[in-house]
Amino acid sequence: MNEKFKLGIIVLALGVFYGSYELYDFFSVDQVRMQAEISSNNQTLNDNRNQLTKLKSFSAGINEIKQRLKKTNTEFEEALLIIPRALDLSQLLFRLNVLAKNSGIEIETFKPLKEEPVGAEAPKVKSFYRDVPLEMQLHGSFSQTLVFFDQVSRTKRIMNVESVKMLPAQENGITLGSANQSNAIVSTVLFKTYRFSE
Repeated sequence: MNEKFKLGIIVLALGVFYGSYELYDFFSVDQVRMQAEISSNNQTLNDNRNQLTKLKSFSAGINEIKQRLKKTNTEFEEALLIIPRALDLSQLLFRLNVLAKNSGIEIETFKPLKEEPVGAEAPKVKSFYRDVPLEMQLHGSFSQTLVFFDQVSRTKRIMNVESVKMLPAQENGITLGSANQSNAIVSTVLFKTYRFSE
């Protein structure tokens, strides 16, 4: 029994020694490694949280950017009504004819003149729009002509009256179909409208 007791003591001593070694190894190596991993994971977690916060604020900003872009597109579409990209003379003449009929005058002639780039006197400066001059001859009374000018000024498209020359219709030898021939005038008008440069 004495041998068995000694053997048990040796096994117990080896077990205590091995357990102490494992405990020492755990505290000196594994615990330090685990704490380094925990610290690294905490840093990664904080970085991910910061990234998530940035993404959330960016996501909230996207909706605002979309709204601003939509507003800008709407404003640009409205600007194209004022200064279109291309000049459609037939559509412009149709609109002016409607306004003329509403005013009680007649458009006798409609002649587009040579377009000029804005700032032609300073060729190094590139302009984003061009002048489009139009010459028209109108027949009607003075008040009807003023009504026509007023209606033109209310259109969305920019049309400036550059010059007006008015003469009595009798001096030009023109007879109008209206009964009130005495106050009829012939107006030669130079309008200027604009279009975007390509």
